[in-house]
Amino acid sequence: MDLRKMQPKALEFFVALVASLVIGGPVHAQVQGRVVDLTLEGMVDLALSNSFRVRQLNMGVDRTRFRLQAQRARMRSRVDLNLSAPDMRIISETKWNSTLQRDEIVHEDSRRLEAELSIRQPVILFGYPTDGYLSLNNRVYRYAQTEPDGDQDLRYYNRYYIRYTQPFFQPNGLKNDLEEAELDLEDTQLEFYEDIVGIVDDLSDDYFDLFESSYQRIINEARVANLTEAIAAAEELALLDTARAIDLGQIQVELANAVEQVQQSESQFRLQAASLTTTLNLSPLDSITLTPIIDVQPIEINVEQATQFAFQLTPRMRQLNINYRESEINLENTRGRGGFRMDLM
Repeated sequence: MDLRKMQPKALEFFVALVASLVIGGPVHAQVQGRVVDLTLEGMVDLALSNSFRVRQLNMGVDRTRFRLQAQRARMRSRVDLNLSAPDMRIISETKWNSTLQRDEIVHEDSRRLEAELSIRQPVILFGYPTDGYLSLNNRVYRYAQTEPDGDQDLRYYNRYYIRYTQPFFQPNGLKNDLEEAELDLEDTQLEFYEDIVGIVDDLSDDYFDLFESSYQRIINEARVANLTEAIAAAEELALLDTARAIDLGQIQVELANAVEQVQQSESQFRLQAASLTTTLNLSPLDSITLTPIIDVQPIEINVEQATQFAFQLTPRMRQLNINYRESEINLENTRGRGGFRMDLM
């Protein structure tokens, strides 16, 4: 086809047609969303995988876990290199010379550079931190002094020594910090499980509301089908007996009411499904379907067993124990601040 011989309007129509064929296909594919066949287990999995609240809870658990790792790292050996700021002194001062029996002006011009390398290891006995530290130290410094006549006295000092520090009559800070970090992690995990149970409980309520609407729609549709068959039977009876025509009118009224109830249940299902689409963080183009199947399996639980489950499976009791232990640690640390302290070095 020679485009140069086409009329301007025909050329514009041809370009628009080609563009609609090229672009229209992907756009139509994008408009179609997926169909989600909802079950209670699938709904919970979908909500937990897409929930921003669950992500926030996971970050809280990770934060306390990293804090515990930092506290456990204090149980390992550490190497410190301390560099002191250069000490430079250029002073002149008056001092009494007992030999000459007069004051003299003494000049001092010195420079000192110092560094210390230390390897510290916490003292742990039978897996129990004692809050004591054993360290191997090396101190090196360079001392240079300039004499009044210009001569320079340069000296180097190198010192190796072992130090052991152990506080007495004080709380074991290393053990308390480690235990408190472990309790914080456990408490955060229990809060995570408690919040997850709350989320699942809310999702279950939403699911069973949608389940009820879907099941009610099936009941209403079955009622419409039964009334339709009843109308056919009533029409046959009305032809045989005109006195039965009033029954046909009553059935038609009931059928109209049943059809309206079907429409109401469908509308309610669509509204609840749209709300769940937002709750589950789905695309607005996705559609939700639900097939209501009732399968009841009775479980026998006596009162004693239910009470035992409540004490063992409820995180609240363990959280109370954690809070009590953390209060004891805080009280011990507070008493240690104003108490007697003695260090062995």
